[in-house]
Amino acid sequence: MITHVMFALMLGTSFPSEVERVMCIDQPGGPGIVSSTHASAAYFPSGVVSERNCLWYSRELARHFESSLLTGETPTLRFTWLRSFHYGVVFRVEFQEEGQPAILIWKSADRDGNFDPRSNNQTHEIFLSQEDTRTIFTLIHESAVCAPASEPMPGLDGATWVFEYVDSEQYCFHDEWQPRLGPVRRLGQLVIERYRETENRAE
Repeated sequence: MITHVMFALMLGTSFPSEVERVMCIDQPGGPGIVSSTHASAAYFPSGVVSERNCLWYSRELARHFESSLLTGETPTLRFTWLRSFHYGVVFRVEFQEEGQPAILIWKSADRDGNFDPRSNNQTHEIFLSQEDTRTIFTLIHESAVCAPASEPMPGLDGATWVFEYVDSEQYCFHDEWQPRLGPVRRLGQLVIERYRETENRAE
């Protein structure tokens, strides 16, 4: 069963070097979790996500050559869109200096499920409008990624939406099955719409 987890970690001067992180790996005896303050390759702080989902999400991020947000300083939203019957897409919204438009970056696998970081056809980026930048920033900070949501009802045809957000003060994590209403839905839908608009123009 796909579960929902909301986690917000308030960060101080110790972040990120002293935050205990969880590194999900395939070990000789089977998949498992290794907790370490020095796990630089780890994607999630300890206690944020279940072992099953940690392995699943980490494999998707690693397959798309994504780095951990725990080692970054630029305010960044990552949205991992894990669809039931299509390959996943990883989006990043990177915020620039105040007054500057954010950059939307996405990575998608080819028809065989492979991702090549050298391919211009699989990694794309666009500048968002000022309006989109403000809307995304507002949804993150007011009531979306860093706020609790109701328990999801998993289904067979849809997608798991995984959000991470980091800035100099906090790390937020939120995963949910195909949200239908509310700020999380609006946030993900806005990113997906800009992605589809760009992909359709390129066809």
